[in-house]
Amino acid sequence: MKILFFFCDMLRPDKVENGAVYKIFSRLGGTWYTSAYTPAPETPRAMACFYTGLYPAENGCTKCGQWPYYFMDAEKNNIFKFLASEGYKNYYYASPYSFSPKEGIVPFGFDRYAEIVFDYKTLIDKAGNDRNDDLCVYAGFDDYHDAVDIYSCGSVVSHDEADAVGQEHLFRCMDMLLDAVGNDFFDKIVIFSDHGCMLKGDHVRNGDRFAYVSPIRTNITLFIHNRGDKQVDKVQNICSLLDIFPTVAQWHGKKVDTDGVPLLDLSFRRELVVEDIYHYRGVDNFIYSTYDIWAYISDRFYYTETLEGKQKLMVKNDSVWSEEVIVGEGGG
Repeated sequence: MKILFFFCDMLRPDKVENGAVYKIFSRLGGTWYTSAYTPAPETPRAMACFYTGLYPAENGCTKCGQWPYYFMDAEKNNIFKFLASEGYKNYYYASPYSFSPKEGIVPFGFDRYAEIVFDYKTLIDKAGNDRNDDLCVYAGFDDYHDAVDIYSCGSVVSHDEADAVGQEHLFRCMDMLLDAVGNDFFDKIVIFSDHGCMLKGDHVRNGDRFAYVSPIRTNITLFIHNRGDKQVDKVQNICSLLDIFPTVAQWHGKKVDTDGVPLLDLSFRRELVVEDIYHYRGVDNFIYSTYDIWAYISDRFYYTETLEGKQKLMVKNDSVWSEEVIVGEGGG
């Protein structure tokens, strides 16, 4: 089996359908999980969740900024270690800048079961010329994240144009690889993000901690193409970044011990938790971190609460979190 992962840092799913990335979805066909969430809406902990299929409390990356290389439990199984044990050749494209392994994006000992490539064209050549029947190619892109950062102009909330710029870059990167190897080269293609971002059009107040643990930040892009898919089908069942690893294991007839479930087993009612997360006062006033907020997500409700007892409840109507109810403080 040949598997391709496209990781798009910070890509918001609610912006995809009218953006450049959807051209890739349409080109491939597949299943778009529109109600997918991260249990940790910032890159270091989210990536540890992707690797292990475990909540932060179980994988070792329990606090904001704890990168997998330094904090993830190296004894835990992970998706690339699993694939290597199944006889896969793993290629991992990492930007030599923000995605450099020196920054801690990969788990400790990663080079024992995956080859890290820093040049994207080299990755494409290696993938296209590899003769292994079992091949996994991972390409991580920070273009969308960079666009948001560049357009933010010193604010934690970026201009809406950042979305269009970032998606166009992502489209070109994905299109380049697919043009080189062909749509049918890979048996499975997974396109995913780790968390969302805030844009001017969201009208978020600077310093609003609830914005950091909300659908804006925790709803992720998750799309899976199987060879032979022709059209885009949307699935609205609640699912998680934690579910990718057990899904890959299920493709191989195996079961792994994770907090996630295979995506083909989403027929039952699902409940998710978002673990504590930092919030910003604002870049202009220096960044500070707290660990005082969590969320509970079901198919209809999105509930957040701080340690001080401040609570917010959002209600889902017609697949959109369109109604907000402030619950109050304490036991209100």
